[in-house]
Amino acid sequence: MKSSHTIKDIQTRKKGILLVVDEEEFFLSPDSYSDHFYYPGKQLSKEEYQDLKRASKDKKAKDYLLKLITSRRYTHQELYNKLESKYHLGYKENELLLLPYIQSQIIDDKAYALDYAESKIEQGYGKKYILEHLKVKGIKEEILKDPELEEIFLLSLDQIDKLISKADKSKKNKTIEERKTSILQFLLRRGYSSSIARKEIEHFYSSLSPEEKTQEARNRVNLLKKEADKCYNFLVRHNQLDARKKKDTMIRKLLSKGFHYEEIMTILTEDYEFYD
Repeated sequence: MKSSHTIKDIQTRKKGILLVVDEEEFFLSPDSYSDHFYYPGKQLSKEEYQDLKRASKDKKAKDYLLKLITSRRYTHQELYNKLESKYHLGYKENELLLLPYIQSQIIDDKAYALDYAESKIEQGYGKKYILEHLKVKGIKEEILKDPELEEIFLLSLDQIDKLISKADKSKKNKTIEERKTSILQFLLRRGYSSSIARKEIEHFYSSLSPEEKTQEARNRVNLLKKEADKCYNFLVRHNQLDARKKKDTMIRKLLSKGFHYEEIMTILTEDYEFYD
């Protein structure tokens, strides 16, 4: 490294004060520039050159941080990681850059966690999913256990009922048993606990009105007949199975669809015949 460097030019730009040193360009903030005595032709010592490089890098990092903060919302850890990845600053340097935004509550992890939870609950996600994603974003344990966040999760039970109702309407071509299994898997993928999901599913179906229960009973009869016809026609075309195996296969198939053994045997006895 050269023992001295020469300032060839100084210009005022939108980005700040541009210093051309040898063949390199450095941008400084007006404050940083005014703290030093720079002029064209000045010879910079090794220490002065290193100070200039650090000040220019610091300005780039500040500009980058401001761009991030004004583009979208981030947690403290997300911003720290981005600064570290791009500029490889030390812990103290990163924290000093973030400090003004923390003090002004522009960076506020608790507010972020509360708003994130409310937003995700409205989108149909549960507590487990939300907490896991907040941990990935660097939210600390004390915030994850904050009573205000817990209160939001309690209110989310209203949302799970809407999810169950919507999923139920989209699966009317299945038995209630099949619907329950499918909806449970859906809720588990959305981050709801198994105990809460099962409880709310059972509550939903046990709370059906008399008219809805009557309609479900009619729907079940039609579904059973439809599935039985489909299975019977398939088995009849496969003559390699004897009558007993055809009947057993049909029973197993219909049981897997959520129908009960008694109702299956009733329809088999009344509507279908098996021959060798």
